[in-house]
Amino acid sequence: MNAVVTEHADLTDWMREQSREGCTRIVLQQRMHDVEQLVREWTLDPVADPEILAGEVLRAATSEGKLLRGPTLYGVFSHRPGAESHSDRKFFRVEGTGGELDSLFREGTEIDSRSMVAQMLRHSEASARITLGQTLEIVEHYRAIVERQSARIAELEARERSRRRRDVARRSRPRRPAGASGPVIVNLPRSASK
Repeated sequence: MNAVVTEHADLTDWMREQSREGCTRIVLQQRMHDVEQLVREWTLDPVADPEILAGEVLRAATSEGKLLRGPTLYGVFSHRPGAESHSDRKFFRVEGTGGELDSLFREGTEIDSRSMVAQMLRHSEASARITLGQTLEIVEHYRAIVERQSARIAELEARERSRRRRDVARRSRPRRPAGASGPVIVNLPRSASK
């Protein structure tokens, strides 16, 4: 027996039972990514044929579900008049093909030029993000190296200035010849004029 025929028969029987229990409204909802969305509502008339209504509910679900990619869960909820919550529910899945629409960014099961372009665009975007992230890491790495080198250069320049000051101070101090006692000899620069 065909799965669609079985689903139709099960839904018809379920609607008959809901009509006998006094339910007056049927709601079809779609569940995708943990979000429930209203598809359509019908009045459950006790005089109407539940087989026709079940066919309408299944057509509404399959016409929308086949446009989506992968399986989509649908729920049919029955409501009694004046009740805040549903009385009963029935779930079924619709397998979507998702590749039949003429859409540039949709992946289908068949490989065509549009799906190839869409995949290449996604890969290019991902590659650009990875490259940008790596470039920022490289810049930060070199920035840290430059900061360490700048600190080291500043330290070496401070040492050199200190050494030069000591040398200047040492040269300008008066010197005594070794073993000499007496007056200190100061080397004065010769004047240019005589």
